[in-house]
Amino acid sequence: QKLRRASLFEQPILLIGESGVGKELLAREIHKSSPRKGKDFFPVNCANFSRELIASELFGYTKGAFTGADRDEKGIFEKAEGGIVFLDEIGELDISLQANLLRVIQENKIRKVGDNKEIPVNIQLISATNRNLHQEVNNHRFRKDLLYRLNTLTFNIPPLRERVEDIEPLAEFFMDKYNRLFTAKADDYVMKKLDKSAIDYLKTLKWSGNIRELEQLIQRVAIWCDNKSISKKDLSEYHEPEHNDENSIDLSDGLNAYLTNLEKEIISSYLKNHNYRQNLVAEKLKIGKDTLNKKIKRLGIIVKEESLNE
Repeated sequence: QKLRRASLFEQPILLIGESGVGKELLAREIHKSSPRKGKDFFPVNCANFSRELIASELFGYTKGAFTGADRDEKGIFEKAEGGIVFLDEIGELDISLQANLLRVIQENKIRKVGDNKEIPVNIQLISATNRNLHQEVNNHRFRKDLLYRLNTLTFNIPPLRERVEDIEPLAEFFMDKYNRLFTAKADDYVMKKLDKSAIDYLKTLKWSGNIRELEQLIQRVAIWCDNKSISKKDLSEYHEPEHNDENSIDLSDGLNAYLTNLEKEIISSYLKNHNYRQNLVAEKLKIGKDTLNKKIKRLGIIVKEESLNE
């Protein structure tokens, strides 16, 4: 509701949140609600381009601006006339280009690579990041004046683990989505439904990959599991947690402590999910059983007595 209200005013909007929380999805919802909904929506991931490529991608270039530039080419800011440009991972934008972006916001003008004249543009800018841009400013990797322009309307999107009430409707939405999709693709596909143990299990997970990780898990289960009723056991078999990105890793106790805790967490999770069958866990982790036993003792992992000789 807040995003829809913000969309009416056509001011720069900044979405802040971990990878996988749905920042682009929300940006598209803003577009649908905005006065610019009849115009195009242009998503650009700033992390996918080098400094040189992102400059020509956004601002365009003139013939002869660089080797291979055999004609004038419009950039996204020109192509998006009247529409919305979504700059994902804005924190990755090279600082030398940030002044150019500031001019787009302040003056509604761009200058193509290799040109000396400015061109007026009419766009709305939505930006997104998983970084702390104030910290980036302190580290001289992001312009303070650009940050103030970008965060006219700022929305902090909480990670999935902090909005547990969203997990059940999202999981059921994805299950319905893939039931319909795969039924159309395979005649022998079995329609599936999550049971209560599955929902309860989903609510206990950390979701480092957020909604993206949840959708991938439901997709894997929909493809590989033959059961009509999906249980906790089914989900745990196909759950492959995403690795944390650098902004969500807590290294306050040092790298060695972090790696030790991570190793303990992985082994404990595998033991629990495979009923403490150590031969199977060793096989899954691609280590010897003796090595697994040593790690269990070193890390202080509690296992069931009956599993020690399995």
